Amino acid sequence: MRKENIKTTLITCLIAACGGLFTVSLYTMGYVAGKEEGKHLEESVHYEAIQDCMADLEEGCPRLYDYALTLEKENARLNDEYSSCVRQLGDALGGQ
Repeated sequence: MRKENIKTTLITCLIAACGGLFTVSLYTMGYVAGKEEGKHLEESVHYEAIQDCMADLEEGCPRLYDYALTLEKENARLNDEYSSCVRQLGDALGGQ
């Protein structure tokens, strides 16, 4: 191989290696920046959730009581439905 070809090959490899390193560094910088942005977003979401909880506590947890009342009403409805089904089954079996 001639010296000119070796020089050209070495320069081409060096440029390709620099380009590859540059690409990898850009990718890494973008990844790190995106990860940091996601972290800040996650922290802000957690902060908002904590603030909502604190506001509920200061108000005496009205949403919790509303939820509990809704569950109790649904439980009573389901118990009535169950009792009705048991009565109907008993009537159907007793009438045979």
